[in-house]
Amino acid sequence: MSNGQSIWHISFFILCVCLLDASQSYENVALHKRAFQLNPYDGTNKTFDASNAVDGLKSNLHWNGGQCAVSALRKEIAAWWVNLGILYIIHHITVYFKTNNDIWDNRNNATASVLGFSLYVSNTSDRLQGKLCFKDDHFNRSTIPAVFSTMCYVLGQYVIYYNERLKGVSYPSDYNSDAENDLCEVEVYGCPLQITHCDVLDKVNCVCLACKLGYHGDQCERASSTDVEVKSQTPVLQSLIGGLSVSILIIVVLILYIVQTRISMRRNPPLLNAIELRNDASSANSCVTGNNYTVNSYTEFGWSRNTDPYYSIQEMTGVV
Repeated sequence: MSNGQSIWHISFFILCVCLLDASQSYENVALHKRAFQLNPYDGTNKTFDASNAVDGLKSNLHWNGGQCAVSALRKEIAAWWVNLGILYIIHHITVYFKTNNDIWDNRNNATASVLGFSLYVSNTSDRLQGKLCFKDDHFNRSTIPAVFSTMCYVLGQYVIYYNERLKGVSYPSDYNSDAENDLCEVEVYGCPLQITHCDVLDKVNCVCLACKLGYHGDQCERASSTDVEVKSQTPVLQSLIGGLSVSILIIVVLILYIVQTRISMRRNPPLLNAIELRNDASSANSCVTGNNYTVNSYTEFGWSRNTDPYYSIQEMTGVV
């Protein structure tokens, strides 16, 4: 093994360790999403369907084990893609190749079919409108890993696997003559642009730094007990507030009525004078009674009901 190959293997090992640690905080956003492939091996047989590469199963890596996406033979182009449904901030991509459950080395013919592959992230199913995350131009049948991972920090909705064996193009001797998918699992780890109930999102590490009020959890998915208690008490609080509002309204109306009545009296001098005369008469009558006079105060002072200005106003206005 050359020094260059040794450095590459060490670098790849370090990358895998880093990605393994990072995958603990990221979600496989490709799991059970809609997947498609160009030139399927058998379009009517689910054993080779494109969706097998995002079903989460990778215990049987045989071409007809029902867990791999397999394309047709003798094709110049092989393409497979998954629609994530919405835009995600992609962090890294991991690919499990078809091994036919054999030892993965230069004697395994499956190694030759994946050499030269590319990975893209795009907002559409067109790879040319997206970003190239990885293009194999240094692997051979001895160095190509059965499980490949690569960093790809980019925003996108589609992840596309692409390979080609074009006529008239010269390829390294380790490459086979056909372009094939041969993908048993494609895991896409990333973070959504937004997390429900998250107030401050760290889009680099896909961690919510601060949940909105009333929520908690790694993804702010759980309502706080205090928030639940407040919600349960809301109808009672609304009833109390409603009753208090009605009481305040009644008091305000009474105050306004009293103020308006006093203003009206001040604007009606005859009525005010009549009330004052009545008060004077009451005082006079009290004085007569206090001196043991037995005669009616009206008679004593020469008043009568017909001449009493108070009663005249009362009969005209109906105000007592």
